[in-house]
Amino acid sequence: MSGVIIPQINDVRAWVKEISGPTLLLFKFLPDINTKWYEAIDGALGLIQLSHYKENLHHKGAHLFYKIVKNHYFIDGNKRSAVIVIYLYYLVNGYIIREDPEAMLEIARKTAESDGTESEKEIGILEDRLNGITVSVITETDLKEIREQV
Repeated sequence: MSGVIIPQINDVRAWVKEISGPTLLLFKFLPDINTKWYEAIDGALGLIQLSHYKENLHHKGAHLFYKIVKNHYFIDGNKRSAVIVIYLYYLVNGYIIREDPEAMLEIARKTAESDGTESEKEIGILEDRLNGITVSVITETDLKEIREQV
């Protein structure tokens, strides 16, 4: 069993529905959501399940965020998509991101503006950043039980 929980597409659908209410801070970050959006996000989530990615929460999170921003799945909404998906990714793993969505969007902008020639270095920086801005909200025992059920 993997130590990192990767959200499934049904989790993403439920998350989008949950944050679609205008009272939530993430509402304004929703891009145009359609079938192609779900397919692209599902593909990005599938990529980080490949065996060459370390079984490390922040390593996979950094790769996920980077792939959604840099792979240009969408004409518009790549950065916003990365922001809303990374919040879900950490939530299903029992963590919250302590940065507000605007700060996360700024991280996505800087990622998008990079030339990508040193992608592994950029991803390493993202990994360190994510490690520094996330905090566990459940105990390791609770998380272990959740992982055993998945």
